[in-house]
Amino acid sequence: MNEIGKLAIRRDEDNVITNIKVSIPIATRETEGFFSVYAPSFNTFGYSKESEADAINDFENSLKVFFEVHIQRGTLREAIEFYGWEQTGIQYLSKESRKVSTERVLNVELMVPMAA
Repeated sequence: MNEIGKLAIRRDEDNVITNIKVSIPIATRETEGFFSVYAPSFNTFGYSKESEADAINDFENSLKVFFEVHIQRGTLREAIEFYGWEQTGIQYLSKESRKVSTERVLNVELMVPMAA
């Protein structure tokens, strides 16, 4: 399954980002007792030795950091476009990944400013 990701960035009346929703295709693996989650559309990983759920949580934290850093630097649009996301109306769509087969779509909602 190679799904296309969806990304919606909500802004307030002052054009300040207030909310980010992303549906992102992920691949999960268990190798030698380690769980990993990978999203080709952001080249982002999460890991855990405990469980797949912990690896997904670690992945969500990595994704949160990605957005936090690029929002603070004012480079979010450039970063999104660098990873192949294209704006279509009010949302972005990722290009289908042919390099890594993804198994399912993970839905993540991040509030901005993001709490630590």
